[in-house]
Amino acid sequence: MLLGGMRTMSEVSGNDRSVRPIAAADRNRRRRRMIHSAVIAVVSAVVALSVVGCGESQAKSMHVGDCGYFEKAGRGSELQRRDCTDPEAVLIVVRASAAAECPDYAYTWSPPSQMKSKPQNVCTHVNAHVGDCVNDPGNKYAHLDRLRKVPCSTPGAYQVNTRIEKHDFGVCAAVSTRYRDTASITHEQPPVSFCLHRV
Repeated sequence: MLLGGMRTMSEVSGNDRSVRPIAAADRNRRRRRMIHSAVIAVVSAVVALSVVGCGESQAKSMHVGDCGYFEKAGRGSELQRRDCTDPEAVLIVVRASAAAECPDYAYTWSPPSQMKSKPQNVCTHVNAHVGDCVNDPGNKYAHLDRLRKVPCSTPGAYQVNTRIEKHDFGVCAAVSTRYRDTASITHEQPPVSFCLHRV
């Protein structure tokens, strides 16, 4: 050590040598973090593309005349196909996937927003006849996957008492005095309307 607090060259060189490995380690850590972030970004992009592809292929796999019910699956819902005469076939596809919105928005299936690269709307109608029962006619829109045909002995079930082949908001008018608790379901294209009452 020199006078005035000045360090010798050997002391300076020794300190520099101790600093270099630390600086190198910091650079290596930063490099590893950058590589890790890049890998995560690539994996996320691949997953997003696969999800989009899944949503679009699922929409395209639904054809006019397909029957069944929707069931929650991951972030969206999937059509569980059944023969149209099957007791579980509560819905029928009336228009295949298209960008245009369905006339009956309450019965539209579309992939969740994160699954769509472009609009995909599949239009469905209730598939029921007089005497059939469902759990709750209010299960539509975001709750369409909850709509089920059920035995009419199920507590709270609603039974179809009227079906007419036209779009008619007054479908329950003729039976409103006969049944205390009624609910109507109307579809525009193709036109069909149902009146149900709580059993």
